[in-house]
Amino acid sequence: MKKRQLAQSRWPYEQDTMTYKLKKMDARHTGHMVYEYFIDCTLATSFPAMRPSPGTVNRLMEDRKRLNEIRNWCWTTFGPACELETALLLWNNGEEPEWCWRSEHRQLRIYFKKATAEWFTLKWT
Repeated sequence: MKKRQLAQSRWPYEQDTMTYKLKKMDARHTGHMVYEYFIDCTLATSFPAMRPSPGTVNRLMEDRKRLNEIRNWCWTTFGPACELETALLLWNNGEEPEWCWRSEHRQLRIYFKKATAEWFTLKWT
């Protein structure tokens, strides 16, 4: 078996059988005072100093597609939301978005309050 085929066969995630695990937030996480859970859509890893290989680029694109798919579902199910930093500013002004996302600093995450996290588990886990 070629190295590329071997590396792809070790990749444990399949697009159609993808399940997500909600992670409980604590004081280490940004936004823990507003949101209680998050999911991480990032499966690929790459190093900024290295030139990404075609396989890494494909995995990065799959991660973005995965984030957009879940974000679109959340948008239609729970209503509009915003980036985490904006949600924290809104929270300081008395507004509380039920969910938000973060797509910078190599993090592709969606954050949930408890009620929205329960709905998410019904659909995606």
